[in-house]
Amino acid sequence: MPSKNYTLFFILSVGFVLITMAFITILGQTTSKDGEATDIRAKATVANSLKLVGNVISIDPSTRTLVVSDVKFESKKNETQTMGTWTVTIAGDVNMTTITPGRQVLISADASTFNITNNTMTALAVSPL
Repeated sequence: MPSKNYTLFFILSVGFVLITMAFITILGQTTSKDGEATDIRAKATVANSLKLVGNVISIDPSTRTLVVSDVKFESKKNETQTMGTWTVTIAGDVNMTTITPGRQVLISADASTFNITNNTMTALAVSPL
């Protein structure tokens, strides 16, 4: 018959494994405002995007590019100072028929492609406002 020490060790080991599995599950997921579970890795890509607003001047569907004027960060959209006119290449799956010249758009740009020198960026998403 096993001693009490071995039985206690076994019970504590199984309990530790179960607690560790629960902890890893909690760390691997987060709950969104909708209540549905979302993978944290998906949120990490959103965190690396810049939110900008601007007015569409022209659209080239063949190259999937927009020329956007009066570009500013979304958090500063009520300010008058802008970053000028930018060429935006659309990388994501964006319905370009909803974007028309003269319309204000919200751009989610990939931070690693934000080139201030050339006023170019790659958009992960573009949506009309």
